[in-house]
Amino acid sequence: MEVRERRRLMNYLNIPQLKLKYNIKQTSHLEPKAVIILLVSKLKGKEYEILEQSDDNLIFYNNPWALRWNFQRAILLDGGSVRIENSNNSSVISFSYYLDMLPLALLPFLLIISTVIDREYEAALFFGCFYIVLSIISIIRAKLEAKKILREILNNDDTNQTDYPE
Repeated sequence: MEVRERRRLMNYLNIPQLKLKYNIKQTSHLEPKAVIILLVSKLKGKEYEILEQSDDNLIFYNNPWALRWNFQRAILLDGGSVRIENSNNSSVISFSYYLDMLPLALLPFLLIISTVIDREYEAALFFGCFYIVLSIISIIRAKLEAKKILREILNNDDTNQTDYPE
């Protein structure tokens, strides 16, 4: 409930969101329900909140504004969804996730504004380049994290389908 209330408040206040959305599709021989159960256990272990869950659909969220230790924040996805469709003898897993760039953009943006006001244009250029590099690194890390989550789930070929963590 708390997450949904925050989302409604952000929509009501028209707070801008700089979300970059990505999608990964993979196939698996595991049943959709088994994949969802494995994903839920994996995501809960990484401090994600599960908003909605069914046998073939999952929506998760992580607060991008939460304080974290060290660089833990940079390797988390901000939220997303998983849809699983059956086709013949396999399941197609569509893993959609997003990365909110607004928390990452605030500090460099404020530094650029302050340096432009002081007419230090070289410093503004430096902070602009710094933000671009920081954004690229965080995008690459988010893509790697999403692929890692899927790879860890789908590499459970030797597990019994009735013995999944809950």
